[in-house]
Amino acid sequence: MTGVRRAGAPQSPFREPPKLELGPLSVGLHQAASRAMKRLPSGGRLVRQGPTRRIAHTQGALGCTGLVLAASAAFVALTTGWVPRSHAEVAMVMVTVVVAGACLAAVLLAFDYARPLPTCDAEPVGHAARIVAQRLSRLATCAAEDAARFGTRRINALRRALSAAADPALATWIPDDVRGRAELLLARAIVAQARPGWTRDAAVRAEVRRLLVRAAEHLDEPAVAEADLVRLDAAPLPPAEESAGARGREPLRRRLRQRFARDPHAAADEHAAEEEAQSEEMHPRARRRRERRADVLP
Repeated sequence: MTGVRRAGAPQSPFREPPKLELGPLSVGLHQAASRAMKRLPSGGRLVRQGPTRRIAHTQGALGCTGLVLAASAAFVALTTGWVPRSHAEVAMVMVTVVVAGACLAAVLLAFDYARPLPTCDAEPVGHAARIVAQRLSRLATCAAEDAARFGTRRINALRRALSAAADPALATWIPDDVRGRAELLLARAIVAQARPGWTRDAAVRAEVRRLLVRAAEHLDEPAVAEADLVRLDAAPLPPAEESAGARGREPLRRRLRQRFARDPHAAADEHAAEEEAQSEEMHPRARRRRERRADVLP
């Protein structure tokens, strides 16, 4: 029968490979963002991130010990009337002075650490974090209700929301699980909107894999992202990509240059060879026909 392919027959090289699908766009981001919004600050003051007291105490103790030792050495030298006479003794005195200065700096730095930590108003931080969480929740609702309408515009909006959530001032209030679910949603949305042969595009494949790796790191339960990552890594490369990687653009141009170089009168046709190479790269069928014709020529 015409147009019917028997089971087990090889797929035509002119057909697109079957599209690699990941999981659904419903990843629970709406619920996670709603829980995060309940814990956001609405007033008061926030303590900014600063050095711990333990580090300040350690520096102060070491600095005081060095100052006490340097002062004791100076007191012994003054009471005994010791005067440096050789170069080694002068160098030892200079080293003692430098160490004493470093110890004094450590003590002063410990005093600075012991001061009250700087604070900031909590309302602007909470408002900005709430806007980001609401944006993520709204995008997650759109993706769960109608995945077909979650197009390029919403994908770019999700990228911007993830970039805003990575702000150091807001990252404390946006849980890692929320960011992981948003990264998982973005990876699946990119795959859902991509063409059937999206695995041929190295940039798209690298972006999807990077998002899945980050989602697996941020999620409280990374099994879902890890399953998508395993599915992506196990997907074989299409034959068209393998042949393109084996032959490449430059080898094709090199073969055309060598063919024209055999004829000393064809030097002016090098530009035409470049255009022919580009047209063959854009049209795989024409490239195969020209290669077969070139193999027949002597």
